[in-house]
Amino acid sequence: MRTRPRPKRRTGGDASYVFDQNHIGSQVMRINYQEQDSEIKQYRLDGDFELNEHNRFAFGVETRSMDTHQRSSNNQMNMGNWGAVDAGTATGASLASILTPYSLVGLFNDFGSGTASTNSYRANATTLAQWAFDHGYTTWNAGSGTPNGTLAYNPIWVTTTTSAKMWMPPTCSTD
Repeated sequence: MRTRPRPKRRTGGDASYVFDQNHIGSQVMRINYQEQDSEIKQYRLDGDFELNEHNRFAFGVETRSMDTHQRSSNNQMNMGNWGAVDAGTATGASLASILTPYSLVGLFNDFGSGTASTNSYRANATTLAQWAFDHGYTTWNAGSGTPNGTLAYNPIWVTTTTSAKMWMPPTCSTD
């Protein structure tokens, strides 16, 4: 039987899980936009012709068509980047001033959270975006069609269009 060596104990970090304004920094702002329009046209004709008390002739024909138009947009701005490089700076502290602390773990009282941190923050997304612009974060990633300094979705769309048609030939049945 092969045994693995014991992993080394992690060092560094904050053992008391303090997540205060000295640990808050910006990361990445994303704006996503999705839109879909679908149109379905269906025509159906059913009929019965009773031959007598015990026999009938049932028939029908159907046609269906569907068109779907979907488009999506994605925009990204690297602010403090994925490592939140402005944490512990005046910029990070100003971000902390617009956040509202709350306990995410406290929302699940019926779940044993162990030693999970109870520190969480939330804020209005538009307020956060305005904060980014006010603190010099105004450049969207390369390839974006959004003018820098503008809070908007990317006008360069990814567009998908699909169409499907179906025709059911006449059917007949007798009882």
